Parts: sequence; structure tokens; C-alpha cells
Amino acid sequence: MELNLFWGPPPAFAVTLVTRTLNQLGGPFLLFCLTSTMDESIYTDPELQILTERCRTYQGTAKVNISQITPHPSISQHMNTKNVERLCEIFDKEGCRRLDIYNHVSAVVSREHLHEALQAGRVNAADMMTDQPSRYPHLHFSTGSIQCLHGQHRLKAGEHYLPSIDQWWTVDLYLDDISPDLQTSLVDEYSNERVPSDGEIYLKVRQYRYEANSHFENRWLARLSDNKARRLRGLESHPSVRAAFDSLLGLPSLMIHGMQIGSLPQALAICCDEEIVHALTRLRQYWSSLVGHDRAKMLKVDPHTVETLQLLAPGVSSKDRTTVKGLVHSGEVFSNFTASERTSIWKRLKRTEGIIPSLYTFFKDLWYLESCANCIKRLIIPSRSFPTIRGATRAAFLSFDSTHTQFLIQTSEAGFRSYSHSQGDPAELGYRQLWLYAMRHYPKLSKKPQKKNPTAKPNCEVVEPMILRHKLSSSSSSRPIGKLRKMLF
Repeated sequence: MELNLFWGPPPAFAVTLVTRTLNQLGGPFLLFCLTSTMDESIYTDPELQILTERCRTYQGTAKVNISQITPHPSISQHMNTKNVERLCEIFDKEGCRRLDIYNHVSAVVSREHLHEALQAGRVNAADMMTDQPSRYPHLHFSTGSIQCLHGQHRLKAGEHYLPSIDQWWTVDLYLDDISPDLQTSLVDEYSNERVPSDGEIYLKVRQYRYEANSHFENRWLARLSDNKARRLRGLESHPSVRAAFDSLLGLPSLMIHGMQIGSLPQALAICCDEEIVHALTRLRQYWSSLVGHDRAKMLKVDPHTVETLQLLAPGVSSKDRTTVKGLVHSGEVFSNFTASERTSIWKRLKRTEGIIPSLYTFFKDLWYLESCANCIKRLIIPSRSFPTIRGATRAAFLSFDSTHTQFLIQTSEAGFRSYSHSQGDPAELGYRQLWLYAMRHYPKLSKKPQKKNPTAKPNCEVVEPMILRHKLSSSSSSRPIGKLRKMLF
């Protein structure tokens, strides 16, 4: 993968580095929030319809007696006794965690039955919107007025496990006039058959943030461990990086396959926000270009396609070229596209320079970037005023003597060329040279002495420094590289 760290077309002589509130908001206001918050919509028209309908029909969460809940006519009435027994065994070992968000069941109710239950229980409708499980109201309905859309095995197991005086379950209630599309979406979203990936959780959290739907945003955050939830919240302090990740919401397959929430703090600690933003932007542009930047087609790219194609290099490897061509034309990848569409995609794929990127490769590349960045941070330390390596380094470069009209570009370990300021930005090109040097020599750069033996000398391979040191001494814009070299000796 070519990890291009910088902005705009580089000068001809410069080296390019190798490497998306609930009912009170209403439909119109919600749509306004979506279109005004984002540069471009990440939703198709059907998704927008489901999104708006969900906010209109969701009534909140309540405790409901299990005996008052019946299966919705659209779902299977068959009860798998083995599954019920399995759930009972889980309850015996782990407890019946019915308040946990991922154990809720979703159900529909008529407006009239809900109103009657609220009046009988002297409960305000707003009380059902609480995010605190301990404050869910306990409502009583006539038998059959609550119809669950899924979770009947969970309810039956609770009926067997719980004492007769405590047989209630936590239910998320929707009005009974929901469409089949929303019903399908709810069953899929509430499904507890598998643990959602980091990418799926990120997609849902950001989706509900854009909807101004804090209730469901918190619901999905609760699916993360406390540690991961804290790490995701840490992204808020890096708005440019967060926006770059959000730009991938229009390509959900990238998120679902490769997002690593647990790695976010380590990535942000590199202090390379600008480089991270640029890499994520290029990642989105690459996959978007394969489908002609068509938003509807971007949503059709599936996670299997991303996982199968990542790391292959059809533009430079004849073996990979044959493999990728076969995968595309057979429909093994891009299976949601027609044969003619896959032909167009292949024409773009075969021109790929480097490996096919993904979020998986992005995070792998970051650990290489981290090694290089740690070398540079031995020389230039980010600060409150300049929190990133780029900002701090440029500030250092811009302090050079303005009377110098020439600067050097290193073309090989022993070769240099002189350029005038009119031919390029000395600070930008100096910054690139610094990274290029760190990338070539980071394994050899000395580490800080260990406390046990502070006099120990670094164990590193000696690189001939004399020619470079002499050349750089005459170029003010290259002084930081000279300092970096001194760490080797």
C-alpha cells in the first residue's frame, strides 16, 4: 500500500512517501439535522425513510410482565426447546441480565393500549425515555396487546428461570403501525445471535449521533466494554480525525471489516493527526473511485469483498492480477453488482498502484508510522501550541534564516541538489526529508538509556554520516535532520 502522507501534488523533485431526539424532533427537523450536519448524505432514500419512521414510532423502554407479551404474527411461533434450555443454563451461570441493553426485546403496541397502561400506572410518557435501567417504569397491559418482534426464546427461558412474582422483561416499545422494512431493521438490530464488530458499533453510534438520537446512541455505546467506550469518546478531542473516520460511513463495509476501537488511543498518541486524516481520505477516495463515486453503489460493497481483496496488488503483481480478475468476474467479490458493473470495477482495480487498502491495512501501517514518529519526537516534541508533529516541525523549520535563498534536497545517501525558494516550500520539503530519513533509519536510531544502566551505549549499526552531515550544515531548512543523525553516534 502506498501511504501518501502529504497534501496536494508534490513538486517534481520531491519524493512521495511509500505507505456518518427522538419523537420530539419530528421528521422534517431530523432530515434537516442530517443534511446540515454532514457534507454529504450517507443514507439512501429507503434508509432515510426507515430512520425517520423509527424516530416517529419509538415510544421508549419499560418493564412488562412476560405473560402479557405474545409473538408478533409475522414471526415464527415455533419454540425451540433446546435453545430455551441453553438460555436457562446461561441464566444459571451468569444471571438473568434482563436490564442489559443487548438483552432487551423489541415489541409493538397500539397507541390506545400504551395510553391506557401509562394512565393506569400514573407514568409520564417521558419517563420511558430514560437511559438509566433502574428507572424503567413497570407497565401493565392486557394479554396480547404487546407483540414482540423477536426474543420469544429469551422470554420463555425467563418464564422458567424467574420466580413467579418477578416475571417481567425489559421491552423497547414501538407503535404498531411500523412498516415491514422497519420491522426487519429492528429484528436485525436487536438480534443477540452474535456480538457486533467494532465497526458495526461505530456505524450505529455515529448514525444516531447525526440523528440527534442520544437514547439509541447510548444504547449502542453500552455494547462496548467500559474501556472501549472510553477510547471511542477520546476521539472527540481530535475532531479532524473523527471527521475523517466519519467520512467512511458512506462505505460501511470498510468500517464493519476493519475498525479497531481499541487501537484508537495508540493511533492518536502518535501525534500525526494530519497524516491520519490524509490516509483515511485516500482510503475513501480509492474505494469510492472503484464504483465511480456513486453513493448508492458505495453502500453495495460488502465486507467480504473488502476482506478478500485487501493486501492484493493487481497493478504490480501478475499473480494477484490473475487472482483479482477471477474473483471479480466470477462474482465472488462485488457480488451485489451486475456483470457489466463488475467489468467496469475490474478496469479500475487493475490500475491500482500498490496494495488494495482497507482499514485493516491502515491500522497496520500506523504501527510503522509510529516507529518513525517516535524517532522524530526525540528531536521535535509536540506541545499545546503545536500538538502534532507536523505543526511542531513546521514551526521549527520556519524559524530558519530568511536570508538563505537556497535549500538542499537529498536525492540519495550521498547526493544532494540545491533549489531556490521559488521552486518549493523549504519547510514542507524539509518535513518530508525528515520523515524519509526516519523511515530509512528508524531501526538504528538510539533509544533512551534504560534506568538500570544509564551509561549503556545504544546497539546500532553505524551509517556513514560525514557526507550528509557536511551537506546539511550549510542548509538551514535541513538542520533538524542533522540533529536526528547525531542520535546515531
